[in-house]
This record gives sequence, structure tokens and C-alpha cells, in this order.
Amino acid sequence: MNVIDEFSRAIISPLVEQHITDAAFYWKRRDLFAHSPILNWQAQLLFDNALEAHLEGVRVAGKAGWELAIEVLDDWKRDGELFVCATLGLERGYEKQLDPVWSMLQDKPATYLRALIGAALWQTQERKLELVKKWGHSDDELCQVAAWRVLARGDGFFEDSDKSLSSQLTLALEHPSAFVRAAACRASFRLRQTERVTDLLKDSETTVAAEAAIALLRTGDLKGLPLLHKAVSEFGSSEGLRVDPLTQAPSRIERWIRYLGIASPPGSEEIEDLLDFLPSRQVLLLILHHGDPAWLPRVRQYLNVPSCARYAGWVWSSLTGINIENSPLELFDEDRDDDDEVLDENEWKTDDIDLGLPMPNAKAVVGAEPPLPVGKQVLLGHPVNELDLRALLRESPHDLRWLAAAHLERHKKGAEIIDVRSPARR
Repeated sequence: MNVIDEFSRAIISPLVEQHITDAAFYWKRRDLFAHSPILNWQAQLLFDNALEAHLEGVRVAGKAGWELAIEVLDDWKRDGELFVCATLGLERGYEKQLDPVWSMLQDKPATYLRALIGAALWQTQERKLELVKKWGHSDDELCQVAAWRVLARGDGFFEDSDKSLSSQLTLALEHPSAFVRAAACRASFRLRQTERVTDLLKDSETTVAAEAAIALLRTGDLKGLPLLHKAVSEFGSSEGLRVDPLTQAPSRIERWIRYLGIASPPGSEEIEDLLDFLPSRQVLLLILHHGDPAWLPRVRQYLNVPSCARYAGWVWSSLTGINIENSPLELFDEDRDDDDEVLDENEWKTDDIDLGLPMPNAKAVVGAEPPLPVGKQVLLGHPVNELDLRALLRESPHDLRWLAAAHLERHKKGAEIIDVRSPARR
């Protein structure tokens, strides 16, 4: 081997390790910010390009880079590093060398499963399909959950030409594990097999019944709406408070709340019942997605609450279409009096978790509220059906992009599916 060959194979371990931890960082940020009220598609593109660049920095190190990634995962045991190892291992066919990844998954699936799903979604379409078919036919419960969760994500319906996944879906919907059944319900929509989940509305596990209800709601079938309301009632007040928004991705209860809000008609008494007992941030999330201007007074009640004031201001802006930032509606730091701000032990300060959102001037906001149509779902000051939803997909922050995609899907009864969380890299 000549000197040039020796030099080309030289690996600077600290540099490769930096690529590993930076890739892990960017994946974790994109996962946490999937429903950000600040970051938009252009910001996601920058994140995804940076993530891919750091992954490439590990790839070019070859086997040594792979081994370093496993070492870093073993040192830190974080989901971001697991994403890096799983991404590289899956794309190279190193599945037999992924024992550390599978071991961590089996030990703490709630911590690491999203990272595995993210790694599968980062693969090429061909490789992704291979993994879905392999995992979907696996006897391992976590593999099956991952397969159906990966299949549930993506633009448009999935064309199962050989019917292999459709037949496997039948078995998954009857699986002894509630986690598998719930994941299969998610995938049923993209497979155009939602008629198969109707019986699961009677499932003894609330989580399964909720996912079955959502699958049907996405086709315009509202028969599962009462069950989704029940699921949010059962899990909302407790599960939402256990999630630290600074370090953990959105919980399933937030997903349920989003679909419940969109599907419930304005004036729904069931929505009113939930607003009376859900935690503050869940109340605001529900009002935003429900879009009923009748609940704007409830939003205003949270403009002075130290755990969610900034988020409440953003929800108010999103519904009314009036921008608070850099206007008389913003309360600037020099005008604030935080001496009497008392937080519940389960709450996080809005200044920490809503960083980047303006603090609303509650008194000024009350006088600035515009008249909005009653009995219609509104967004940005207009009835949703009068908005250019595609423009929102291009220009709005992630949470409003998700809303726009969900309304497009709903108005076309599932004929158009847009996954706003798909990788945006170029």
C-alpha cells in the first residue's frame, strides 16, 4: 500500500465522534420540534441538511466510523446516538451488528423506539419498504410496532401491489399486544384498509380504540369520535403532565387532542367538558386545533399564566391572524412583574419552554380581538375552508403546517395525504 492510500484511510477519531454527536443533536432537535410554533419548512431543511452532512462525515470513515458510533452510543445511551447507529447500520445492512441497538430497545422501548422509526424513515424508499416488510413479518413485537409506525408515515396512500402487507395487517390487528394493534391501526389508513379497524373501536385497550377512531376520522367517518373523547379524558390530565417539553418529544395524548379538535364540530359540548379539566397547555392545544372562536375568551385567561403565557399568545395569534410580536400587543421584559409568578410543581416556565415566542400584553390583547365567524373552524382570522392551505404548508411554522395538511386531508376525505414531518433534505 502506498503513502497516499495510507493517508486516505486515516481516521481522526475525535472529528468522527463530533460528527456522531452532532448528527444525534440535529435528529433530536427535529424530533422535539416536529410541532414547533416557530420553525418552518425552511428551518427544517437547514436542520435536515446539517444532519445528513454529519451522517456523511461518519459514513466516509467506513467501518471505523461505525464502530465509533457504537462506542459513543454505549457511552451516552441516548436516543439521538441510537438514531445514528440505526441509520448507518440499516442502510449498510449491518443488522446483525445492531445487537446493542436492539438490546437498548428491548430494555427501554418508550425511550428509543422513536429513534429506530426515525432511522428507518431516513432510508431510501426501497430500503424503507424492505424494512417494513421484514419487520412486519417478524415475531418480535417491537419490530412489528416499528414496521406499522414507519408505514403510517409518508405522503399519499401506500400501494401494496402484492398484498403482502395487507394480509399481514389482518394478523397485526388481531395481535395479542395492544401496542401492535394500535400501530397497525395507524398504518391501516395509508393502506386504505380502515374498514378493518371498525371492530377495534370496542377494544378493551383505550389506546387501541383511540387509534382506530383516528384512522376512521381521517376518512371522514366520525363513529369513533366519542371514543377518542373518552381516551383524551382518561389520559389527558395525567399523561400530559409527565412529559418534560424540554427533553421529550410530544406524547401520544397530544396527537389524540389534535385529531379530536379538528374532527369535533364547533359548539361541541364534549370539547367544553375537556376544557374544564385538562392541563393548561393541553387546553390551548385543543382550542387551536378545534378552531372555534367561541373559546378565545378561554385563551385570554392563560395570557398571564406563567407556565404557558407565551404559548397562549401564539394560539391567540394563530386563531385571530393578528401578530403580537413587535407591536403594542407584546409585553416587553422591562414592563413585566414576575414577583407573583407561582408555578405548580408539574409545570415549566413559559420563558424556558416557549423561548422565541413573544410575551403577550394581556390587557392590550383583549381590546384588539377582531370579530370572527361563529360556528366555523377558523385559522389566522378566516374560516379554514377559505384559506390557501397549500400556502400555509410552504410558509407557516410546523404546528400550523400540520393543521393545514390535516384540513386538506379532511376536506378531500383522505384523498390527499401530506406528511409534514418527512425529511426535507436536498
